[in-house]
Amino acid sequence: MWWHGVPDERRYFLRQVEGHTRAFALVAPPVPDYVPPTPEVQRALIDAHEALGALRGVAAHFPGLAAIDTVLAQREAVASSQIKGARSTLRDLLTYEATGGAQGLPADVEGAKRCAEVLTHGLGAAAQTRQDGEWLRLINRLHAVLMGGDQGMSAGAYRRHQVWIGQGGGIEQATFVPAPPEWVAPCMAELERRTLKNGPGQHAALPLVAQLAFAHGQFQTIRPFHDGNGRVGRMLLSLLPVAHGYPPLYLSSDLRAAKAEYYSALACLQVRGDWAPWLVLLCEAIVRACEDTISVATDLNALVSKWEAELSGRQYRSDSATARLPRLLVGRPIVSVRQVAENLSISKQAANVALGNLVDAGILSRGAPQGQRQVFQASDAVQRLERPSDSARLFRSEAPRDSASEATPQP
Repeated sequence: MWWHGVPDERRYFLRQVEGHTRAFALVAPPVPDYVPPTPEVQRALIDAHEALGALRGVAAHFPGLAAIDTVLAQREAVASSQIKGARSTLRDLLTYEATGGAQGLPADVEGAKRCAEVLTHGLGAAAQTRQDGEWLRLINRLHAVLMGGDQGMSAGAYRRHQVWIGQGGGIEQATFVPAPPEWVAPCMAELERRTLKNGPGQHAALPLVAQLAFAHGQFQTIRPFHDGNGRVGRMLLSLLPVAHGYPPLYLSSDLRAAKAEYYSALACLQVRGDWAPWLVLLCEAIVRACEDTISVATDLNALVSKWEAELSGRQYRSDSATARLPRLLVGRPIVSVRQVAENLSISKQAANVALGNLVDAGILSRGAPQGQRQVFQASDAVQRLERPSDSARLFRSEAPRDSASEATPQP
């Protein structure tokens, strides 16, 4: 039984589950006041902060990064949903956005779209919220939208029933049992006060990366909602840097590639209070994610320059819809006539002509019609966005095989 592995100093936080004499739940202990002082953790923190600094420097001087904010958030939402088990790809999501219909697409594409919308909204809110904002109110609002208002999942409200994590079976066979429902609100209030707000006397002395690690790890230990905890918790990893004046971090692709290690690191901190494996894993993911974001932005910016040079050679005016379209495509590499007309403030007829011109130039190709709507795709851009980073491919080959599906919460 999982609680047999809880060390003596954490057994104070175990509570017997109502109605189950042989089952115990863990009320999330307070997060540490310091970072584990091991050389490995300290080196990892230095590397992660250097990568964050490099990303912030690039964002300040590289307009191409801002142009792809939306599509990077969509890619993050897809990867986070895939950790949960979704089948939709970025190409599916972009097609759904372009057509407004899910015909021929995986059934979970609408959930990926909601996840992307929630993340995009959250990033804007975090920029306004800053460190001392009302984080719990924002988290609950994001969860409500993510769940699509599903009252069966208590959208936007803390869970009212005991849940546990496992691959089936009863609570006695669980791999982890989070706090009883009556403890969720106090634990979340402490999470906001001690970690999310980072106010005076709290964790102001902790480095940002440690705050990210503590916030996500504690959120996953509390598991405040009936469903959606993983996706909302991973959103915190994107939102918190923005509140501190950094560009958003998009970590789900790397966490998905290292899924077995990710779950193992979270289990270490949840059951034994050992934060070091999660801190090191997160730092490594941050380094890879920063490098990947810079690489993607650089490659897409070069692609736009190539497209613009091709169109310039065809003598299109610089203010024409045709010449302006590449800058739109870098953030929307799969589009419809309607989208182009709306985003460039032109008629549908002019949008259709501009799209046709880019097809003739070999920049766009016509996709298979989705319902009543034709889509156009910049295949080079989509392929670059879908390509995993070199480090992610390495992780897939080296990480231990995850033979079991993701442990799911049981009511």
